[in-house]
Amino acid sequence: MIIFIVGQLASKEDMLELQKAFKVLDTNNDGMLSEAELADGYEHKYGGDAKKIAKQIFKRIDMDMSGYIDYSEFVVATINKKKLLTEVKLKQAFNLFDKDGGGSITPDEIKNILFPGQNFDDEVWEKVVAEVDEDGNGHIDFDEFSRMMRSMVTSKDPEAPDDG
Repeated sequence: MIIFIVGQLASKEDMLELQKAFKVLDTNNDGMLSEAELADGYEHKYGGDAKKIAKQIFKRIDMDMSGYIDYSEFVVATINKKKLLTEVKLKQAFNLFDKDGGGSITPDEIKNILFPGQNFDDEVWEKVVAEVDEDGNGHIDFDEFSRMMRSMVTSKDPEAPDDG
C-alpha cells in the first residue's frame, strides 16, 4: 500500500530523479540492487567504510528480506519525506481510498483501489484495516491514516546511518 501511495503523491520530477539514481546504482541492469552495488555506489560518492554502511542500509531498506533492494523499496527509502508527508498530500492520499467521501476508508475501498476486480477473501482486507484502526470501528479515519503513513514512511532501523 505504501508504494502505491508514494507513487501517487510524489512529483514527476522526484520520481524521475529517483529512477535515475537507481539506474546508476544498478550496474548489472537487473532491476535490483545488490549489497555490492550499493557499496560500490556509496564508496564512489562518499568514500569511507562503504561495505559496512551498505550492510546497515540494506538491513533497513530490504523490507522483504530478499537480499536485494527492488525499485519500490528504494523509492520508499529515498523519497523526500518532508515533501511527501504534508497535510495536503496526506489528505490527497486519503481521498484516493475514501471513494464514497464518507470520511473513512473501509476494507472494500482498499480492496477496490489496490486490487480492482480481483476476488480476495474479505477477511484479508478486514485484517489490513484492523492493523491501523486504533478505535476498533472497522474503518480507517484520516487521523489513523496519517499516523500510519508517517510511521511507515519515516520508520528507521536504529542501527542504520542517519539520513542527515
